[in-house]
Amino acid sequence: MKRILSALFCLLTLALSAQQDTTKKGLDLGQIHGNFQADFQYYNTDTLIGAPVVPEKIRSNGFMNLIYTRGNFTAGVRFESYLNVLQGFDPRYKGTGIANRFASYIYDGLEITAGNFYEQFGTGMVLRAYWEPNLGVDNSFDGVRVKFTPTPWHIH
Repeated sequence: MKRILSALFCLLTLALSAQQDTTKKGLDLGQIHGNFQADFQYYNTDTLIGAPVVPEKIRSNGFMNLIYTRGNFTAGVRFESYLNVLQGFDPRYKGTGIANRFASYIYDGLEITAGNFYEQFGTGMVLRAYWEPNLGVDNSFDGVRVKFTPTPWHIH
């Protein structure tokens, strides 16, 4: 895992430095954005409150988003790591790998997205797909989404 994170960090650093050089020359290679979060918990045995015994002393959940944008094109991946998932989360979360990926293109009011995406209809009572890592909720759609906006909607 350390090798994977080191490789991603080096790749990100190289991409950002190359972007700065080409921007000065008038070339546009796009932009890379991202974020990461790591949550760790240290467990002690506590018989007074009836806490479950955890064989590991430390457990962790973590993720990293990387998003590439160039013009009307956007692509991204989310890398997740559950090294013995934290207490209270679904125990089926195990291991390390790419959890979500997508590519999207917008042209003249038409947006096409392939991969994982989130959607909400109205207030979300009928349809709501969202990601909340601190609650362990991720119910994204995996497929193709086509949206068409015939005119920009402005409220005056």
